[in-house]
Amino acid sequence: MGKAAPDKVKTKAEALDQFKDGSSVMVGGFNKVGVPGTLLRWLSESPAKELTLICNNCSNAEGGIWYPAASMIKAGRIPTVRISYLATNTDLRPMWEAGELELEIIPQGTLAERIRAGAFGIGGFLTKVGIHTQISEGKPIIEVDGEEYFLEKPLKADIALVKATKADKMGNAICHGTSKNFNTIMAPAARFTILEADEIVEVGQLNFDHIDIPSIFVDMVVQSEKGT
Repeated sequence: MGKAAPDKVKTKAEALDQFKDGSSVMVGGFNKVGVPGTLLRWLSESPAKELTLICNNCSNAEGGIWYPAASMIKAGRIPTVRISYLATNTDLRPMWEAGELELEIIPQGTLAERIRAGAFGIGGFLTKVGIHTQISEGKPIIEVDGEEYFLEKPLKADIALVKATKADKMGNAICHGTSKNFNTIMAPAARFTILEADEIVEVGQLNFDHIDIPSIFVDMVVQSEKGT
């Protein structure tokens, strides 16, 4: 699909066709804000397995917006999780301790910066956050002006699932308030980006000075279903 296509609005079936075994999947959102709930539910309804999930958090509260993804982790369909915040999912630590889950805990700012690096072709960055802990194990330590840092590498994905308040048919999107969170940096960090929008309008109806996610980073647009 061309990034410059004038109409990227697609159906559920066309979105489901993008979910393949073995894919790495970034999912935007922070707690309950800015989460592409419709796309998460569709992902869980697909047969895709052996996935890697990259997200800030993933609550396993039954009926919650993250529950479809949490259920996939519990079922073994997502054997690898790269995440910042564990407290809302009581399954992750026991599964990791039992050897049922590969779990990488990434400090929140580091997660954001690794995704940004992946999106814009940056080879990595230096940080002190987590130095001389399990977070820095096996990573190069570099001295700068007498201070020790370690190298964090870029993070990219096969698919990004992101959420917007309003988008035009080409994929230009506005994210309201704090829903900008990880959505704006994940959209350009994936090979294929699906954007879920609460409202879809014609091209030209959005103020382009207010665009948070430019259409060049979006491959597909879907309508958010009621309740998500």
